Amino acid sequence: MRERNTSRLILNFGKKLRDNEKGGDSSNMRYLAVVNYEQLDSITFFVANLYDDNGYLADQIITPKTTDDDAIIKIRELALLYDTTNLEVWTSTKSLYKKLLQEAGMAASLEERSATLDTLRAINEHSDLLHEFYFLDKLPKSKLKKLGGLIECIKKKLSKHKN
Repeated sequence: MRERNTSRLILNFGKKLRDNEKGGDSSNMRYLAVVNYEQLDSITFFVANLYDDNGYLADQIITPKTTDDDAIIKIRELALLYDTTNLEVWTSTKSLYKKLLQEAGMAASLEERSATLDTLRAINEHSDLLHEFYFLDKLPKSKLKKLGGLIECIKKKLSKHKN
């Protein structure tokens, strides 16, 4: 149900933009970028989904996180690639939001997580490729639980030993 709400929000955004457009030139078009940091196993990725004025996915970036400044550069590159100077940016990541507020031509909005779930969906859709490309080890969940239990056991023994 939440996936439909996210799609509806983005499609409504596209409809609102079309209704507000005065002319047909691309400088009046306003694209929507939904950006977040998403975790996949041990690596944090920067994910950006760019939607056109009709609400359709136009482009997507998934890259390992470095800095907030690098993420802003990636968003700026997307804007340049699509020849737009005005970009609406939705995020649920507070550090990105703070950086976006300092950027000219980017209307930043700190959104609820439910409005930006498409970045998580992008990571999940491409997880096999990301595991292969970045050499991430896929650990079965049962092994992860056992490993977590082992770590807790070691912590308890260490805390008893200190006392």
